[in-house]
Amino acid sequence: MGNENFEIKSALQIIELLKKYKSAKTQDEKDNLIKQMDDIDGFANRLLEKYSPDELIEKITKAISLEQYRPKNMPISLFAINKDLDYVNGEFDTFNRDLSIMYNNKENPKQIRETFVAGTANIYKLAKQFSADWLRRLNNHKDLVDKVRNADEENMVDAYNKLFVALTQDFCQEYGCYIDSRVITDWEKSDIKPKGDYDITDGFHKNAYELNLPSGISDEEKDRIKKDFVKNPAGYPNSHKSSLVRVNITNVKKHNQDKDYFFYKMISVFAHEIHHALDYQKPRQGALGPQIQYIDNDIYVPSHTDKDAYYKSATEISSYVIDKELYDLLKNARF
Repeated sequence: MGNENFEIKSALQIIELLKKYKSAKTQDEKDNLIKQMDDIDGFANRLLEKYSPDELIEKITKAISLEQYRPKNMPISLFAINKDLDYVNGEFDTFNRDLSIMYNNKENPKQIRETFVAGTANIYKLAKQFSADWLRRLNNHKDLVDKVRNADEENMVDAYNKLFVALTQDFCQEYGCYIDSRVITDWEKSDIKPKGDYDITDGFHKNAYELNLPSGISDEEKDRIKKDFVKNPAGYPNSHKSSLVRVNITNVKKHNQDKDYFFYKMISVFAHEIHHALDYQKPRQGALGPQIQYIDNDIYVPSHTDKDAYYKSATEISSYVIDKELYDLLKNARF
C-alpha cells in the first residue's frame, strides 16, 4: 500500500465538485453536488455561503500547495480560508484566541475541555489516514506479523515485542520521534505504570526526556551530567522529548479471547499509545496542534480520578478514534 494522502485526495475531489457546481443548470444538480461535498468535507459546502466556487477553488488549490505547513488538526478547507494563508511560508500552528483567553484566565477545565471537540474536528479523517499508514507498516513486516499470530503462550510476548520494535522504528523514522515500546504482562512489575485501574488498562504512555551524552567523557563526568539533567530535563542542553509506551498483553487477552480479535486489539492499543507519543512530541503532526496539546497536557486528568474528564481530554479523544478506526480496518480487511 502506498503513502496515499487521504486529505489531499478529498480536497481534490472538492475542487472537482466545485467545478461541476459552477456549471450546474438546476438547483437539484447543485443540491446533489452540495450533498457530495458534505459527505467528503463537512466544512466545504458551508463555505459556499461566503465564497464563490472560483474563490474556493483558488484558495483550496493554494492550501494544497502549502500542505507541508498545515497543522494536521486544521482541515484543508479551513486552512484554505485562514486569514494568514497568503503569509504562510514556513511552520504554521493553529491558534485559538478564545481558548488562550480561557486558559490564561484559569477558567474551569471542564469548560476548556468542551472546546477540544471543535479543535480536533479533523481527527476522523486523520484516523483513516493514520490507520492506512499502520496497515502499510504491518504489510512491510509480514514475517513478524505471522510470528505473533502463530506464537504459542511461551513465545507470544517476545514475538509481539519484536513486531512492536519494528513498527516503532518505522514510525519514528517517519515522524522524527523517540519512543521505547514494550509488551508487559503485569502492571505491578512494569517499569512504568498507570496510577490506577490496573485490571482494565490495556496500554500506557509516559512523557519523558532523553539526554545525548557527549562522546569521550569519563564515567565521573557522565554521572555529574546525569545528576544535573534530572533537575531540569526539559531545559538541559542536548535533551529531547521521548516517550515510554507499554502494552499489557494479559489485559488485552482477558477481554479478547478470539485469536483474531486479540491480534487486532493488540495492534490498535499499541497505535493508541504511540499516537499519545506523537501528540506529546510532534503535536503539529497529530490531531491536536501545539496549543491544544499544551493546554490539554496541563489540565489532563487520569481515568481513575475523573473518567468524564479523562474521556474529554484532547489526546484521549484523538487516540480512541484512531484505536477504533484501526481495529475496524483490520477486522474488516480480515488482516
